[in-house]
Amino acid sequence: MNILRIMNVPRSYREPAPVVGRSECCSFDSWKGSQEIAERLKVMAVEQRSIILSEPESGAGKSHLVVAYMIHSFENDVILRAKIKYEHYENDGGHNVVREVADGFTKHKVMPELYHYTRADDLIELLIKSGFDSADNFQKARKYRCLCIDEFGRDLQGYGKDVLDDAPTMNRLIGSRIDDLKQIVIATPLTQKEFLAKYDGSLLRRLEDNGGEWIDLDIKTRYNKKR
Repeated sequence: MNILRIMNVPRSYREPAPVVGRSECCSFDSWKGSQEIAERLKVMAVEQRSIILSEPESGAGKSHLVVAYMIHSFENDVILRAKIKYEHYENDGGHNVVREVADGFTKHKVMPELYHYTRADDLIELLIKSGFDSADNFQKARKYRCLCIDEFGRDLQGYGKDVLDDAPTMNRLIGSRIDDLKQIVIATPLTQKEFLAKYDGSLLRRLEDNGGEWIDLDIKTRYNKKR
């Protein structure tokens, strides 16, 4: 699906995965786990609410759900633009003039470029290790209408893992998006206690104050395990 490619969704989530029993891209329709959690997330996605999905277990389906959530948010997102009509009237000087008058609103689909998926380590690479481009990359990440961050808070791998602390940059990015009322969709292996210990404790409170929610998936087995 070209729209998912534009959103930077990885190919492994855009295409079927027969090995795990998925016959299409990651979506709520292809979700094989709890339908209760899927229905709950669908309602929240329609409202473009921010979420943090937490599950320490690997392979529980966090990535599937945040991709599905982002897609569903996009499909139900619209931009309202003022509808203008023109009225003719005679001013005090007796001249016939035209003025613009608001006449309700029209709905317009959101461009998929405004929705963006990234893994946390790739985002850190752009925001911290890109030299002079880091500031521009930060502003770009700040302005997406919806930013989906997968594997948030996961231990860093590879070069720089011993010296790089992502907390200051992530605190700043997430905090600025909350202040700008921009949607944030996060999947994390951290528990809430671990999240609060590593990042600014006010982030979660501010997220919830704006309608966002922390959700513990509590899924202990692979969501679509097939043997």
